[in-house]
Amino acid sequence: AAPASAPAPVPVQVQAQLQVAAPVQEPAPAPAPVPVPAPAPGPIDDLGWINRYENSLFEARREMEFPAWFQRVQPDLRLVSRLADQGSAPAQALLASCLVHGQGVEREPARAFELFQVAASQGHVRALHELGRCLDEGVGVEANPAWALEWYRRAAELGDELAQLSLGLAYLRGRGTRVDEAGAVPWLQKAADQGLAEASY
Repeated sequence: AAPASAPAPVPVQVQAQLQVAAPVQEPAPAPAPVPVPAPAPGPIDDLGWINRYENSLFEARREMEFPAWFQRVQPDLRLVSRLADQGSAPAQALLASCLVHGQGVEREPARAFELFQVAASQGHVRALHELGRCLDEGVGVEANPAWALEWYRRAAELGDELAQLSLGLAYLRGRGTRVDEAGAVPWLQKAADQGLAEASY
């Protein structure tokens, strides 16, 4: 039998193509995470600032009068006024304090008293006590210590130590009521238990 013919040689160009390894496909890089934008300023942020002011004032009011606190903190009164107009009780109480003392605004005791009333109607504790002080001292309204006693009581029953002190002292001194040492002691004791040294009796 005739010998089988040798296979035809593979063209050099094809050989070269066969010998070149196919390039390894690198995995596509993961897309960069899209940054989450910070929330735009709005009511929540604004209320957060008001609450910071309020907490700072509550902590400081044992040690300093409102004007000293105001000068130290320098609250943004444009923000405070806007939120007061929107019905925020903390903002209304803070603006009222500014109006009482003429801090950042002209003194307007009568308007301050009205704002304390609005804030107090929402159960704002500091406003309840400040409303009592206005009535006790005749700030923005005719003095009425007997009526002041009721506002002191409302704030004291909500746990406000300065209101507890004011109520206890009113009973002790007979301001707006008859002298009642037995009635004074429990409120002064509550205030002392919260750290008010001047309430020790």
